[in-house]
Amino acid sequence: MKKLSILFAAVMLVGLATVAMAGPRGQGRGMGPGSWGQGMGMGPGSGYGAAMVPGALAKLNLTADQAAKIQTLREGYLKEVMPLRNERFSKRAELRLLWAQTNPDEGKIRAKQEEINKLREQIQEKNTTYRLGVRKILTPEQWAQLIILKGKQHRHGGGRPPGQPGMNW
Repeated sequence: MKKLSILFAAVMLVGLATVAMAGPRGQGRGMGPGSWGQGMGMGPGSGYGAAMVPGALAKLNLTADQAAKIQTLREGYLKEVMPLRNERFSKRAELRLLWAQTNPDEGKIRAKQEEINKLREQIQEKNTTYRLGVRKILTPEQWAQLIILKGKQHRHGGGRPPGQPGMNW
C-alpha cells in the first residue's frame, strides 16, 4: 500500500510539473496569456480565436460593426467552450492516472477515453459554429485575406502545425 501511495504521488508530481512547464495548453489561440492574443480584446495581436494572426484585424479593415459582432460571437464562444475544455483537461488527467495504475482497468480506461472523445466532438462542433459565424460577418475579400494571412503565419513558423489541438485555419 505504501508503494502505491508513493507511485501515485510520483505520478501526480510528474503530471503537475508537465502542466506547469507546458503553460496555457489547450486554450486555443487568442484566448489567454501565452496564446496569440492576451485576452478578449479586438486590437492588433488579440486574435479572435484561432483565425487571427497578430495585426490581422487591422489588415482586414474591419468596420466597427464587424469588430463588435465578432467580439460578441467570440465572447459567446468562449463561454460555451472553456468549460468543455476544462472538463476535457480534467478527464485527460484522470485517464493518465488510470494508465499509471499497476493493473490498469481496461473498461475504465475505455470509458474515460470515450468521455474525452465526446468532449472533443462538442468542442469541434462549437469551433465550426464559431468559424461559420465569423465567416458570415466578413466580406468575401476579408475572408480571402484572412486565409492568406493564416498561410503566411504558418510558413513563418508561428502557431501550431496542422493537426495539432486548437482551431487551425
